[in-house]
Amino acid sequence: MYLEEVDPLTEFLDGIKGKSTKNRYIARFDLFLRNIGMEGDNNKQRSRNFARKARDADWAYNTINQYMRNQRERAERGEISESTVPNFYKPIKLFCESARAILLSVSKTFERSFFTSCFRTSF
Repeated sequence: MYLEEVDPLTEFLDGIKGKSTKNRYIARFDLFLRNIGMEGDNNKQRSRNFARKARDADWAYNTINQYMRNQRERAERGEISESTVPNFYKPIKLFCESARAILLSVSKTFERSFFTSCFRTSF
């Protein structure tokens, strides 16, 4: 018996039931990957590269935090609705939960700090 590396994108997609939700999560997660400059020719390669690089919990936390800070700033400028800001985080969180346990700890740590700061601002 052999162990094959599990594709993190497949694990991520298996966690989404609805087709429209799946399409939105794929689009938003790929937007995140492109925004942070993750290398790869397609979504699968970019997500695999992110999962590998995110094993460094500090890097993952800082990268996600900066991305979400940018989304909050966009909301403050009126480019997007403030109520949609958490929707940019949901696919990232699900990916982190599906990919590896180390990413899960990053996800939970980030979620606490992100949502605490969201509730301190006016929504």
